[in-house]
Amino acid sequence: MKAVNHAPFQRWRLYRMSVIARLDDVPDARRAMRCAASDCGQYPLNERQLPLGLPPCKSMLSFEVRMPQQRAAQLLVALERALAPVPIVLLRLEVMGDHAEAAHTGRFRRGPGRVAGAAALPAVAAPAAERQQAEPVAG
Repeated sequence: MKAVNHAPFQRWRLYRMSVIARLDDVPDARRAMRCAASDCGQYPLNERQLPLGLPPCKSMLSFEVRMPQQRAAQLLVALERALAPVPIVLLRLEVMGDHAEAAHTGRFRRGPGRVAGAAALPAVAAPAAERQQAEPVAG
């Protein structure tokens, strides 16, 4: 008998992980975040550090990672374990979405273009005649 995979479809999404920590604990928090991402087989993108408060007494560290939905929970657990010895104020996981989902929902339309970025144009950029043909008028 053939094995069938009944697992849900793996959607790749862009996630942003953010940690707020005291200024003294920023190097330890950064090291823990990188280790947790490495343990899950992910490579952090767009690492940022934002000072908070006047004078800066806390800092927000964040990075983005692209992965399937199921791996996001694993990354969150790995971050929780890695950040256990570091006193943090907040740990947050944001779903940023992705371009493929936006195209699937109809917010973008495919247009002529040689460059990959020019191939997807916002739907509001479509001429009015094309929008009227695409959207049926109730009446």
